[in-house]
Amino acid sequence: MEIDTMAREAAREVMDLGAKHMTGEMARSARNGVLASPKVTDFNGPAVEGEGAAGPKPQIGPVQQTFARQTQALSAQLSAGGVYTPLKSLTGPASASDDELQEAWTIPITQPKLLATGLCYDVRMRYHCELDPPKQRLDFHPEDPRRIYHIYRELCQAGLYKDPQFNVPMIEKPLQRIQARNATAAEICLVHTISHYNFVESTAAMADEDLIHLERMYDSIYFNKLTFSSALLSAGGAIETCKAVVSGRVKNAIAVIRPPGHHAECNRPMGFCLFDNVSVAAKVCQADYPEASRKVLILDWDVHHALKASGNGIQQAFEQDPNVLYISLHVHEDGNFYPPGPYGDHMHCGAGAGLGK
Repeated sequence: MEIDTMAREAAREVMDLGAKHMTGEMARSARNGVLASPKVTDFNGPAVEGEGAAGPKPQIGPVQQTFARQTQALSAQLSAGGVYTPLKSLTGPASASDDELQEAWTIPITQPKLLATGLCYDVRMRYHCELDPPKQRLDFHPEDPRRIYHIYRELCQAGLYKDPQFNVPMIEKPLQRIQARNATAAEICLVHTISHYNFVESTAAMADEDLIHLERMYDSIYFNKLTFSSALLSAGGAIETCKAVVSGRVKNAIAVIRPPGHHAECNRPMGFCLFDNVSVAAKVCQADYPEASRKVLILDWDVHHALKASGNGIQQAFEQDPNVLYISLHVHEDGNFYPPGPYGDHMHCGAGAGLGK
């Protein structure tokens, strides 16, 4: 898509909202010409260079004057390939319509094609591993630390990210690194109970024998002394990856993280998962970027989904949230596929305010 076309599409909704504050003639000028050529009547002085140069000057208020100035700035910024910086306030009497107009100007407009794709990866996430692995190599736990390394290695060998250990030609615009960090307890507890957080934290101080015994009490999960720190990095990496996209630092991003999270429920780990990384990241973005995250789509592609009665991690986290659409692609087989239960069928599509329609 050409830059000029992108500019038109990005600003159309703003233009439609702002045009209702203008006279009929000025609305037509805004729709038909301002984005292609910033020849707009200067409402603070004589008419300039285009429509409105002749004839009586229209009577307009301060809101329309602000709209005209911001429209000129928007056209100039988009033509230069930059980010539009809005005026911070409107003059004149406040009203619901004026507030809507101001809200429209507070969303930065960035040219997506100028941004890189992000990559989040941290070797410390590989420290979560089995203490007592099986003696036969083919029987290793499928959630193996080497999983994320092999993904990272493939990206590097394809020339998508520069790492000194891989001497390969790089693509013109390589992946932009996003640094992982530890998620905070407050962030984790947007989804999980404090007792669940304290339980995972307690594993860092347990003896090896106790950790081996503990893993036998849970469904497809293991622990070691570094499990908690790896889980914090995994959740924090998911958060920073999503925030980088929402804030406009990258066009899109890949989070190569582990332990995984989508099966973890609010009060217990299971199915390889300790903290529900995606749900935590979505909740943080909803809190930190409420306007940009008003509607969220989570697409979950995994062979497993349903639990016996209580639901899956992500589905459970957003079941009553009308602003999050959760789509899960999984094997169900009338509830007979592991783990068995009805919760993953097509009839379960939210509850309360989040009920699907």
